[in-house]
Amino acid sequence: MNQAKPQRTCISCGTETDKKQLLRLVRGVDGKVAIDLKGKANGRGAYLCYKKQCWEKALKKDKLEHIFKGKVEESSLDILRVSYVKLLSDEHTQTA
Repeated sequence: MNQAKPQRTCISCGTETDKKQLLRLVRGVDGKVAIDLKGKANGRGAYLCYKKQCWEKALKKDKLEHIFKGKVEESSLDILRVSYVKLLSDEHTQTA
């Protein structure tokens, strides 16, 4: 029996795709937003494409606060920006 793959929608561009093709952000019980590489962290989740323009649009404080239905600290946004740049450079290094 062929099982359907879970689909998720990018919070920025609205593209619906296999959830393994998107990166999950999670807002934990402590209120901090982080990248969830394994997709298993507890908390409210949201998905993003790997496209730079999706990240730039999503990492606006008001956008994430709306998505996560709560306050997002500027320090969380700074960490997400740095983490995304590092993630892209790691992927580029692995594919080269």
